[in-house]
Amino acid sequence: MKWWLLEDRPYWWVRETTFYSDSMRPWLMQTSQTCETGPGSPSGHSLTAASLFMLFLTWAAHVCNDRKWNMLYWKLVLYPLGCVTLVSVMVARMYVAAHFPHQCLFGCLLGLFIVPVMCVYVTDPFIWQYGKYRTMPVKRAVAWHVLYAALAVLSCVA
Repeated sequence: MKWWLLEDRPYWWVRETTFYSDSMRPWLMQTSQTCETGPGSPSGHSLTAASLFMLFLTWAAHVCNDRKWNMLYWKLVLYPLGCVTLVSVMVARMYVAAHFPHQCLFGCLLGLFIVPVMCVYVTDPFIWQYGKYRTMPVKRAVAWHVLYAALAVLSCVA
C-alpha cells in the first residue's frame, strides 16, 4: 500500500518543499534510525500496534464471553491502556521524524479496521453458509471464503 500512495517522509519533505526559504528551512539531524528509504503512508508501526491491540481485545472479549465474565470492567482497563499505547507509538514515530501525523493516524485506523475483518473469517469458518453464499454451490462458496480470507491476510501484511 505504501508504494501505491507514495507519500513523503518528513526528511524528504523538508528538503524538497518550496514552503521554506533557505534561511528558514529547519535543520533536522539525521541518524541511522531516521534514514527510512520507503514511502511513509500508512505508518507500519502504527498499523501493527493497532492490529495487535484489536487482536488482543477481540481475544479478551471471547475469553470473557466464554467464562461469563463482565466485559465492562475489562474495557475500563484495556481501552485506556490500548489508547495510551497507540498514542505512544504514533508520537515516537513522529518524534524521530519518520512519519507525519496523518500517516500515523491512517496506519492506526487501518490496523483497527483490518482485524475485525480478519477475525470474522478466523472465528467463524462457516460464514460462507450465511447470506448470499447460502444459495451458491458449496465448492464455490468455500472458494470465495478462502479468497476473501487470503485478501484480508495480504492486506494486513502488505
